Amino acid sequence: MRSFLILAVCVAAAVAIPLRSKRFGTPIEVEDACNPNLGNQTFADDPNDCGSFYICKHGWPVSMRCPGDSIWTPETERCEVPHNATNEACGFVAPTTESPDLGNLEGYPGPCSYECDDGGCVGLNQVCDGVANCEDGTDEPEEYIY
Repeated sequence: MRSFLILAVCVAAAVAIPLRSKRFGTPIEVEDACNPNLGNQTFADDPNDCGSFYICKHGWPVSMRCPGDSIWTPETERCEVPHNATNEACGFVAPTTESPDLGNLEGYPGPCSYECDDGGCVGLNQVCDGVANCEDGTDEPEEYIY
């Protein structure tokens, strides 16, 4: 009877312990990634901290920290500044910077790079483009004007 009671307690304890929990203080995904029989990776992402990662040494994960506010980037296998980093394991996406609204630049000649014979000024990108931009047409040879 006593052996049956011990067996029942052991079975109950085994059922109560979740199979996919942390072992040795690291996430199970990290241990599996470093395990030579499973992932056999050199580096493993920390799913809980974007600035941390693990180096796999002989199948065991060794915790490392990126310097400053840099982010571990699995694609490059290095710590990157936030604008160049991406880490899907922890959900980090590089912040985007919006370009300033310059309005409609169509027809903008750019800096004065070519002085017309009549005293006008056009951008270098408008010289020999097939369209007479100077009032006197000196930015285009006559045979190239459309």
